[in-house]
Amino acid sequence: MKPNPRLHRHRKLCSLALFVTFLCATSLLAFEPNEWRQTQTLNVPAPGLVRVNLPATTLNAAQPGLEDLRIVDAADNQVPYLIEHPVPDPESMLRPKEFRSTIEAGATRLILKTGTTAPIAGVSLETPASQFVKAVQVEGSHNGANWKKLAAGEPIFRLPGGVAKLRVSFVETAWEFLRLTIDDRRSEPVPFIGAQLHRPRSTAPAEMVPITIKSRDESLGFTRLALDLGTANLPLASLRIDTSEPLFTRSITVAVPEIAEDGIRERTLSEAVVYRVDVDGKSEARLDIPVEQQIRARALLVLIRNQDSPPLSINDVRGERRLVRLTFFAHQLGRYLLLSGNSQCGGPSYDLSALSERLRNAAATEVQPSSLAPNPEYKAPEALAALTFAGAKIDIAKWKFRKLVPLTQSGAQQIELDLDLLAHASPNQGDVRLVREERQIPFLLERTSISRQIQLNATPANDPKRPALLRLVAPAAANCVADHAGCLHICFTAFPSGNAVMGRSHGRARRQIVARTRSRYVGPNASESNARVYHSTQRTAAKRHAISRNQ
Repeated sequence: MKPNPRLHRHRKLCSLALFVTFLCATSLLAFEPNEWRQTQTLNVPAPGLVRVNLPATTLNAAQPGLEDLRIVDAADNQVPYLIEHPVPDPESMLRPKEFRSTIEAGATRLILKTGTTAPIAGVSLETPASQFVKAVQVEGSHNGANWKKLAAGEPIFRLPGGVAKLRVSFVETAWEFLRLTIDDRRSEPVPFIGAQLHRPRSTAPAEMVPITIKSRDESLGFTRLALDLGTANLPLASLRIDTSEPLFTRSITVAVPEIAEDGIRERTLSEAVVYRVDVDGKSEARLDIPVEQQIRARALLVLIRNQDSPPLSINDVRGERRLVRLTFFAHQLGRYLLLSGNSQCGGPSYDLSALSERLRNAAATEVQPSSLAPNPEYKAPEALAALTFAGAKIDIAKWKFRKLVPLTQSGAQQIELDLDLLAHASPNQGDVRLVREERQIPFLLERTSISRQIQLNATPANDPKRPALLRLVAPAAANCVADHAGCLHICFTAFPSGNAVMGRSHGRARRQIVARTRSRYVGPNASESNARVYHSTQRTAAKRHAISRNQ
């Protein structure tokens, strides 16, 4: 029996009418907006569905989950809304039904029977080869006889340090067969053992966001960038390193400082390898770092592993954020208010989840909110008179050491614990107290990825049994040292040591030393009283020494 098209259209119209009636009925909710700090104006030109791309300033003023957003009409009635977080779907891949590889004169030819009628946007090759550079041509066919060129001269490579490009992309189309020809005229063939077909990936809207480099710290083998995103609660899609360096490869870690049980720690968000290399005279670069996470604070850290290479010259760091959309039904044209900035309220319950797909795909009027402004009706809650930043009283007679903390201004303070304090404190700094007028001041310990260099002075130990014995002395930290039989023993009190570099003062001799300890901290307050570190030669007549410590 054939469906009646008139009946089908009638059902669609009835469904739309019920949908609009539901939204109009639920919009008449009484509301008192005096508990919201910020307001933005929405000028709606006509009744119907309205869609708003929330600016970064709105995300910054609201709660991380946007639970405090409210829309109010001219009669101070609350209007239901739906929030969308468009993100790209994860890329899907499938293996070809057949994979054949043959080596011909000056080329390796791969024939793939895709086994799918779905569109294909690219192919990635699999090989155990550890280092190679090749050019590849890709062709597509529907019958295995007539071929159409899809890509030509595309570089594929794998280089030391984890840098690789094994994917070739082309215009998405359905192909029953793919033929890849790898040019072997400049180098020996490499084995290809398989392939992956890439299906087209859905896209999601994004926009550029300004990012400021607040600070840059250089330590042995690392560059640490502290970034300011400008706003909090940013759904960050990716970062991009802007550098003019012609040839480089670097491993990148993106981290965010977070409050943990014992202080502030750096939590890793993503890792990537960025590079710019020359492949047969063609420059290939990957400078983007995928993130795809919400950054609740404004601060972000980028850690660049330089190893023995010089630090990169970085001109700028740019970012992209995913758009956040708010959709509501305006039952009349005119002025609406978007409220934010209520840290105490919970999220509204509008029961619109069942309509989310219809709202997401429905046509709507795009409205841009005005700039964020203070809510004139806002009434601040009563301040807690008993709230104080001073802690309990403390008997400082139980502490052996103390040190003056000079302050030049009021407000939040950040103090870097120096070597003298670390040497006299317990290994986990659990005995450190901040005191003013015999009362403790609350603080958080932040263990960062920044390293500092410490100069160690070498003097003869004057041991007649071991005339080659040297004593390395660090200010307030080193206790003893012994150098014999190809290894170096250093006893430290309690500061967190990383690695050491030994060399003559004229710079001709240089040795890297790596500590191997069971405990990160060594000394009388730790489980081990010394640390054994090894170097490549039996003995180095070093006059200057440096040891780095992680804070």
